[in-house]
Amino acid sequence: MTYYAFLLGMGAVISQLRLARVVPLVERNAWLAAGMGILLAALAGARLDYCLERFSYYGHRPLEVAAFWQGGLAWQGAVIGGWAAVIFLSFAWQKPLAVLLDFTSVMLLPMAVTVWLGAWTEGAAYGAALPAGTWWGMPSMDVSGEAALRIPLQLGASLLLLVGIGAVEVFSPRIKRSGIQGALTWLVFSLAMIPFTLLRDDPSPLLLNLRVETWFAILFAAVSFFLFLEMLRVSKFKTTNPKPVPLDDIKEGQ
Repeated sequence: MTYYAFLLGMGAVISQLRLARVVPLVERNAWLAAGMGILLAALAGARLDYCLERFSYYGHRPLEVAAFWQGGLAWQGAVIGGWAAVIFLSFAWQKPLAVLLDFTSVMLLPMAVTVWLGAWTEGAAYGAALPAGTWWGMPSMDVSGEAALRIPLQLGASLLLLVGIGAVEVFSPRIKRSGIQGALTWLVFSLAMIPFTLLRDDPSPLLLNLRVETWFAILFAAVSFFLFLEMLRVSKFKTTNPKPVPLDDIKEGQ
């Protein structure tokens, strides 16, 4: 097992634990099953997006599309897959999208942080090389496995997302409207991904001289912003603000 796979697995476990803490106790099993479905949809979307961007190769090797363990995931595809699952659940369960936004958004922080850390261990999503002796640079591998002093993009992105999304989770409950925390979480994430993608120096498909993922980050930021405005307009005030369930109480049958 690679460090990347281990970190990705840890992110999935933590995201499920966080989901278990915020959902209603009587519906916990259903929500955890839904959370697993969202993670699987995100994984499928990440792999499919990666292969579509490199269709010239995978078009002649269709069986390799399913071999996600060989490496090759695109974060923007994961976002699309996860969002598709959330929207499907909203229709299937007949629950307001605002409710699903608030609950499932707690899964984003551990997944985003662990994916960036995993990229650091695998020589993916690295920043540009720096002159020798640059005090703030950090050694990082490239796609060939060669280490060099680079912009500490992976570690920096992990820390900034931890702080940014963490701040949303701390302060957004003061706006007592359903959907606000979820919309703001996605807005902060998407806005952060714009400069992060611009700082990447690894090979990537381009569109109009920008990385394809940068365009997706801009699109996600715009959608998240309008979603935030829509939540302010139509969502209802929360009547209660239940405290998270302590981890010690998350046991089968409780």
